[in-house]
Amino acid sequence: MEKRNFEEWLKTFTDSVATWGYYTDFEKVYKHVNELKIELNILNSLIGSNNIEQDFRNIVSKYPETLKCIPILLAKRESEILIRTPEKEYNFNNYLITLINNKKLSKNGTSLLELKTREELRRLNSDENAVYRSIRNANKLGVLAPTLTSSNKRTTFNTVDDEKEVKKKRDLLVYLKTKSDEDLINDLSQFNLSETEKKDALELIRNLKESQDFKSIISKEKELNSKLDEVNKLERDSDYQKLNFKNVMSKIESDFDVLSNKVYSLYPDEKELEKQFETDLKREDSYTLVRRAILLEDKIPGLKNELTAIKNELKAKLSDTRELLRKDLATVKELKAKYPNSKFGEIEQTIETILSGDNLERIVLSSSASRDYNRNIDLAELVSDFKKLSSLITLQLEEKENIVKALEENDASIEQPRYMDYHRLKAKIFYTMREEEVLTELKNMLNQLSDRNIYSKLNKISKNEISTYTNIPFEVPHALTDKKHIARGGFISNRTVQDNFKGNIYTAYGLYEKTAESGTKYGFMIGGANTKHNEVYQRSLTTVATESDIKGVSAYVGGYFNKPIVNNLNWITGVSAQYGTYKVRREMRNNYQDLHSEGKVNTNALNTYSGLIMNYPIQEDVFIQLKALLAYTMVKQSKVNESGDLPLDIKAKTYHYVDGEAGISFNKIFYGDNLRSSISAGAYGITGLAGYKNGDMDAKIDGSTSSFGIKGDRIKKDAVKINLDYNVQTDIGYNYGLEGTYISNSKENNVKIGIKAGYTF
Repeated sequence: MEKRNFEEWLKTFTDSVATWGYYTDFEKVYKHVNELKIELNILNSLIGSNNIEQDFRNIVSKYPETLKCIPILLAKRESEILIRTPEKEYNFNNYLITLINNKKLSKNGTSLLELKTREELRRLNSDENAVYRSIRNANKLGVLAPTLTSSNKRTTFNTVDDEKEVKKKRDLLVYLKTKSDEDLINDLSQFNLSETEKKDALELIRNLKESQDFKSIISKEKELNSKLDEVNKLERDSDYQKLNFKNVMSKIESDFDVLSNKVYSLYPDEKELEKQFETDLKREDSYTLVRRAILLEDKIPGLKNELTAIKNELKAKLSDTRELLRKDLATVKELKAKYPNSKFGEIEQTIETILSGDNLERIVLSSSASRDYNRNIDLAELVSDFKKLSSLITLQLEEKENIVKALEENDASIEQPRYMDYHRLKAKIFYTMREEEVLTELKNMLNQLSDRNIYSKLNKISKNEISTYTNIPFEVPHALTDKKHIARGGFISNRTVQDNFKGNIYTAYGLYEKTAESGTKYGFMIGGANTKHNEVYQRSLTTVATESDIKGVSAYVGGYFNKPIVNNLNWITGVSAQYGTYKVRREMRNNYQDLHSEGKVNTNALNTYSGLIMNYPIQEDVFIQLKALLAYTMVKQSKVNESGDLPLDIKAKTYHYVDGEAGISFNKIFYGDNLRSSISAGAYGITGLAGYKNGDMDAKIDGSTSSFGIKGDRIKKDAVKINLDYNVQTDIGYNYGLEGTYISNSKENNVKIGIKAGYTF
């Protein structure tokens, strides 16, 4: 065979045959460079930076799109880069998406939430979604940028937040184990997933369920549940319930605690005790300490008497415990036969060993070696047996608790990093804790637009203004004068306080009344009112205080007649109209932003009322007055076109109210030099017969194509009214007086104070 010269052959080899393309796919490089040309040039500005870390942060904040370059620069194919630190786990892809979306939010009115939820948010109810949709359709989501951005939210969360997170994890695991893939997506997903996203989520579920790690969780759960069933069956067993295990354990622990404390008392200095007993107290329990005391009885002459006393006390205490165990032994044997997987077999053996020191037991339990507990060695072994028994009984008593704990740990294992499909699925169907806060803050804003919008209060303010004049014709004191002409003016201050709303109405009026030949009285009134009302919401865990208010003025004109029917009975009927104009300053606020809008609204109100009053004399100058009236009020509230941060367009709406009032007053007339006066006190019942459950107002965000409802005010005016009235009439015709009224129900308190003055002729 021809021999080859390998040295010559090896000389023909080159160090490498690799070209430039072997190390770098330049075609792909040129492609990516072209795609990322702008982003890469922005990053090039970092070259030569004196503070490259801060400059990089500034670039990422201003141009988050540059982060797309990072995986490529790291030669990483996928953008999902997981980084673990001792504190937490970071996902580069999630961080990238958040930054980019937050940037879009400030520019185009979009958000991280919007990308996941499309046309509406699944976690919002129908009313909240209607408001959200109106904002979105008006392209005004950008106004809520501080609310919708997740990067500015809390980094620490309270117990309630943690409980919500735990519930999400628990529900997801339950569905993975018991429900179909479709049910999981339909029931648990907090987002309106597209078909593509839904397909991806279903694939993650299938991959997870088919993984060996997940199957092992299910298998272990079945095993633990089987053990739990047996324990539950055991606890229901009548034989088990006869055992004195809890009493035995309590006595054993108490006895050895007492004895070990007596051992401690022998040497107040613990170091000396450790030296004499040749032990480390930090590692030893009360059983071991007592056991050593018994064995050292003859080795420490100075403590002979004390250790003997401890030994004798131990024998006495354990003798009582052995009697309790003897009673349980037969039951333990029965339970061992019924439940072979329990600890009762070992417990039985240990009890038999403990009882073997009794002469009777030596005969009965011939399989066990007999003991003499007068010997220190046997007594020490007895202590060891009691320690073992205590441990076994504890394991048996705590078995259920341990199994439940093991089940919890088994479930929690799915949170480990190796379950990547689980974590991806969770991210795909659930909000993060910071996104949950985004949602909470968004709900807060949406509810302020629909549920606690101050415009819902305005029509009742107008109604209360015109209703102030309704009682005036019934309160003209005719008993003090027989003159045919009465001219009077007055001022009434009206203070209203509700749970979250308060305000004042200041009313001035003028009245002229003439008595005709028939005895019928005809009256004419004019008046005006100035009003200011504001919200009084207090800050809480779910509510942020706002300062919306309503200011306005109104003008009133009305007429009435007072016709005698029979003796002391008069019929009073009137009609009136009112025009009001109001300026509304509306504030929306949450923990991250404060928005303001302003609007002007007008109201036209019509009012008609009719009632009866009867004066019944009791004695001279003292009479009772009965009063009953019925009133109808119509308030037409004009449309609203706001200006401001998130302005509203609200359609006009008409409201109709029917009120009833009935009551009694006691009146006394006093006579003096050149004047007469009267004082009256009355109690009345007021009922809102119709109209107080206001319907929703139709509103939308300015520029939107969709509307939502502003919930109408629902406070009903059923109340009790207390009235005090004082009037003076001089002989020359001048009159003046004071009045006070208190109206109250469970939702509202109303106080009126008025002054009046006039002239009769």
